[in-house]
Amino acid sequence: MKVKLWLPIFCLFCNYVTAKQESPITAIGFASHPAVVQNYLTVVKQAYAKIGINPDFIPVSDRRSIKMLNDGQIDGLVIRAKNLLIKYPDFIIVPPMLGAAEIRLICQPELTCDKNLLDDSSKILGLVAQDEYHQELLGGKVINTYEVVDYQRMEKMFQQKKLDVMIMVFDLNTQGTPSPELNTYRLRQIEGFHIIHKRFSYLVPKLGEAIRQSLAQHTFIH
Repeated sequence: MKVKLWLPIFCLFCNYVTAKQESPITAIGFASHPAVVQNYLTVVKQAYAKIGINPDFIPVSDRRSIKMLNDGQIDGLVIRAKNLLIKYPDFIIVPPMLGAAEIRLICQPELTCDKNLLDDSSKILGLVAQDEYHQELLGGKVINTYEVVDYQRMEKMFQQKKLDVMIMVFDLNTQGTPSPELNTYRLRQIEGFHIIHKRFSYLVPKLGEAIRQSLAQHTFIH
C-alpha cells in the first residue's frame, strides 16, 4: 500500500525533473555586425521557428553577450567563433557552421600594415570585445588599445583619424575579402557557429537540422 501511495508522487517528481532539464530556450543574444543582423539572425530565427521555439532575440554588445550567456541571463548567441568554447566549457556549438570570416588589421593609408604595428606604443588600435577575442593576439603588445561598443562606431572613428589601425571581421558569405583600396593585413580565419548553453544540449540534433534547412533556403544579402 505504501508503494502505491508513493508512486504518484514519484512520477510527479520525475515529470518535474524532465521539464526542468528540457526547459525551452527563451533569449538569444546577437551582435550588431551587419552580416549578423542582415543574414545570420534571420537564419537562426527561422531555424527555431521550424522546431516550434520562439525566443526573444536581443541586440547586445560582444563582451556583454558572452558574460550574459555565461551567467545564465540569456540562453545562446546567434553566431560566435568556435574557439570561444576553449575559455567557456559550458557553451556548445550547434553544427553546421553558419559561416567563416577573416580577421584583419585595417590601417591608415600612410602606415605599413602588418603585425609590427602592434609593437608601436605611439599608435592607437580600435577593436570590439578586446578581452574575449584578441587576448592571444595582443598578449605582450604595447600598442594602445581603444575598445569600441560596435563596428559602425569604430569605422567612424577610423575615418575621423582617431584610430591608427583597427581590427575588423570580414564575413566571407557576405563581404568576401576587403577592397584592394584598403590598407589591410590578414591575421587569421575563424569559423562561426550558433552557440547555446550546454543545458540545452538535447536540442542540438533537431536544431542543427533546422539550421541546415534554413541555410539552404537563405539568400545572403551582400
